Amino acid sequence: MTTPASPTDPERHRRTYPSTLHAPRLARADIASCLDAWGLGHGIDDLALVATELVTNSVTHTETAQVGVSLSRLGDSTVRLTVTDTSRELPPSSPATAGEGDVHGRGLLLVAALTSRWGAERLITGKRVWAELDITPKSRDLHRQPSP
Repeated sequence: MTTPASPTDPERHRRTYPSTLHAPRLARADIASCLDAWGLGHGIDDLALVATELVTNSVTHTETAQVGVSLSRLGDSTVRLTVTDTSRELPPSSPATAGEGDVHGRGLLLVAALTSRWGAERLITGKRVWAELDITPKSRDLHRQPSP
């Protein structure tokens, strides 16, 4: 479900997915559609990777039945991705460096590298992990030449 922006409510998209290995792919597809609708489709690569990491963490590291994903547009260029689940265990605030041969442990490092800000907080029903990305709308491209 996507709701239009209003002076008091940002554009928002929310969806819940069964906690299966398909959830990250489904979330990526929905996020791509949402960003396209908002005119921010050029920012999908980084946001898709962040969504994949956060949704995968919920699916693989918790026993939640469903993963909630929401995308909010905060102003012209900031998008906030929020992933919720029923586990109250928070991810580490400072992701550890994975060893060269480690298969796991790099996801939150990627999230930290690709986002402007990220964090996590406990909820009564579990936790919320969020990440914000600044995606400049194409119409604000400063390198564009003015029309004659």
